[in-house]
Order: sequence, then structure tokens, then C-alpha cells
Amino acid sequence: VKSNYHSPFGEIVSNWKRNKGTGQVSFEIKIPEGSKATIVLPITRQQKLSILDRLTNTTKAIDPNRKKYEEFALEEGEYVITAGNGF
Repeated sequence: VKSNYHSPFGEIVSNWKRNKGTGQVSFEIKIPEGSKATIVLPITRQQKLSILDRLTNTTKAIDPNRKKYEEFALEEGEYVITAGNGF
């Protein structure tokens, strides 16, 4: 699924796709300069999350909070968030 919006601050992008073989879901997020976003994703207790910051090329693992969703804030930039049952 691909989605974008041209805001007064720049392009906002929110895309996602599921790997049919592994069940892993990848989200591509773009947040315009000078902006912040709150991301809320449904998640199960078995799933693991990672966030790739495309600007710095660093990956951060997120330990699920054991709720039915995960919520976190991101600053301006481009990210790939991956959710799956292990990487």
C-alpha cells in the first residue's frame, strides 16, 4: 500500500508491504523537515520491531511494550520500520 500527502512542510509518505513468505511487514515513513510524527502500529507479543534511519543508516531495535500496539515518536527524516517474528 502506498500513500503520500503534500503538506505545507513537504511530502509525507506512509507505505507498507507484507512479505508473504515470512509474514514480515515493512513500513516506509517520510517526515518533512521541521516536523515530528507519532507512529502507532498494531503488534503481537511475539513480534519484534526495528527502525532503520535512512539518513544515518542506523538501525534501532524496539522492545515491544506488550500492549496490542506500539507507539513512538519520530523526527524529520526517512525511516523503514520492520515488524516480524524475528529477523
